[in-house]
Amino acid sequence: DPEGWGAADKFTVVLETAAFNATELSAYCRERGLYPEQVSHWRQVAQNANAKPVRTMAEQKEFEKLHAQVQREIKPRKKELQRKVSMPCCKVLSYNRFNGACLQPRLRIPSNPQAAHSIAKGLPGWETKV
Repeated sequence: DPEGWGAADKFTVVLETAAFNATELSAYCRERGLYPEQVSHWRQVAQNANAKPVRTMAEQKEFEKLHAQVQREIKPRKKELQRKVSMPCCKVLSYNRFNGACLQPRLRIPSNPQAAHSIAKGLPGWETKV
């Protein structure tokens, strides 16, 4: 069963069949219950194994450092976006003489002044006055 074969077994098949012509490859595959397409696929995978460039340790550390910096910059923006998305909102039925009746989102301001102030700070055009 070729599906259960490990990487070492597949690589061994690729090495054993490297110099075979089509007739010899077909006979080899019949003996082992394989298809020539499987062997050619395994050969292609083995050839492409080192195609991707590998980072050096210094490059990896630089990448991780840059990644951590980007994450630190994104974190406050992410929290701000989550706060804006979770703002209380309700849909109000309104009538527009051009479009007829439609549901429109309206901001629901809580009765608590501190909560209302914190929500309003996140809205565009909000300015704090001292």
